[in-house]
Amino acid sequence: MGSDKITMAKLTGSANYPIWALRMAAFLTKESLNAVITADEVSDDINGKALSNIQLLVEDGPLLQIQHIMRAHEAWESLKNLYSPKGFSSEFLICREFFDTHMLKYNSMEEYLNKVKQLSDQLKAKNLESPKQVIIAWVLNNLTDNYDGLVSNITQSLRTNIDSYTLETLFSNLLDESKRQESNEANTDQALITGGYKGKKPYKITKSGSSGANKKYCTNCKQHSHITSNCAFLFPDKAPKGWKKPGGDTNKSPDKLEKSAREKL
Repeated sequence: MGSDKITMAKLTGSANYPIWALRMAAFLTKESLNAVITADEVSDDINGKALSNIQLLVEDGPLLQIQHIMRAHEAWESLKNLYSPKGFSSEFLICREFFDTHMLKYNSMEEYLNKVKQLSDQLKAKNLESPKQVIIAWVLNNLTDNYDGLVSNITQSLRTNIDSYTLETLFSNLLDESKRQESNEANTDQALITGGYKGKKPYKITKSGSSGANKKYCTNCKQHSHITSNCAFLFPDKAPKGWKKPGGDTNKSPDKLEKSAREKL
């Protein structure tokens, strides 16, 4: 929008009218066209430029509502009356939304506090300004449990001095605490990722060279292909067909071999 490439969301309806009206008024002021907001006594040139900007920055629905209006001030007032109505109904809706504002409903502390500020400002514009203590109490009461320590400190300070916090300083402290907690969580996650496994080994190596306690192992020839009671060196009759004893003591009698085997078992 313009040579400075200002971007701005278009008016969609009552949901974003308060923010749109603030930004639209700021843009008209920047372009020296803001006189149309309060009065219709402007030149045709100013009226035409202001009306064009308003028309370009509304979605199709709101645009159809002002399609036949040729004066910028009238278009501004028409949109205001349509999407920011006065009376108990509109006040009731804002109050209900304010009392339904809880931190768990939002993605961040910043989003939560912005919503509280927006709704309290809307109530103020309708002459329903809440006392500072009410807003502070509401904000603190609807935080999550991990802010209990900070809430305790703030309430203690307010108990001693009611002016120890303004809304601005309260919001600033809450945002700082939120960033601190996010930083701690990020560091914890990183430590878990890079720290590696530091627990006990999931298994113990046995002298058979494997993790299983029931694996084969011969105490005579130190091999893993059989158990001692089946060792061909000790019991030639259990040797596989075609097996030949590679060297060794051939003078031992079968009785001596059997006795030696029993001792090793």
